[in-house]
Amino acid sequence: MNRSESGDHAVNIAETAELLIGRNSEWSLPIELSEAGGIAQGMLRDVLDSFVQRDADKARAVLKRDDRVDQLHESHLRSAITLMMESPANIGNTLSFVLIGRNIERVADLACNIGEDVVYLVEGKTIRHPGVPQA
Repeated sequence: MNRSESGDHAVNIAETAELLIGRNSEWSLPIELSEAGGIAQGMLRDVLDSFVQRDADKARAVLKRDDRVDQLHESHLRSAITLMMESPANIGNTLSFVLIGRNIERVADLACNIGEDVVYLVEGKTIRHPGVPQA
């Protein structure tokens, strides 16, 4: 991970939120983004704890939550496409939410990468690419 990718994604989310606020338009946070954001935040917190505690089981538990974030991200994308087709006036705000969702999804992915590294650090097992023979 170069620099602080999760930090970069947090900055992207904050900057996009500022754009939304600056538009002075009516909008509300899509429920999928609210749930995904909460999950990703918890994943990042827990995976960092797993690293500090050298707890491979806790790291594995973090990995299991990524599927839900992916489901929420896909659901949000489908809803966003429908909304943009039905209401072109909402395209700007909807695209902003799509960008926020993508950044949340990436934070969850990065938490998984850290979790995989924790398992390797603690147990010496590579779990990054299951089914691929390890050298």
